[in-house]
Amino acid sequence: MSIASEEIFGPVLCVQHFSTESEALALANETQYGLAATVWTRDLGRARRMARGIRAGDISICSGGAEAQDALWMLGREPQKASGFGSEFGRQGLEAYSTLKVVTFSGS
Repeated sequence: MSIASEEIFGPVLCVQHFSTESEALALANETQYGLAATVWTRDLGRARRMARGIRAGDISICSGGAEAQDALWMLGREPQKASGFGSEFGRQGLEAYSTLKVVTFSGS
């Protein structure tokens, strides 16, 4: 389905059935894009395994409880695959807009 493989911007929900974590990872990584992903689980061990395996620049974990605010905005994130180039936010994002230059003076 194109909704599962294309980058869609808008209020869209695509639900797919899977039986194992490895099958879920395969579905998540099947797209050529990798801007963001969300893992919904109450099992924090599973959440960590999925976050390590998903190829995306921004991964949110939703555990069904009171979710934390986006407190990590100061950390850089880098889109994966065809979702873009360069880092966003944080130090890495600022460095993407910077160019280091060395200027040496000798004499007077």
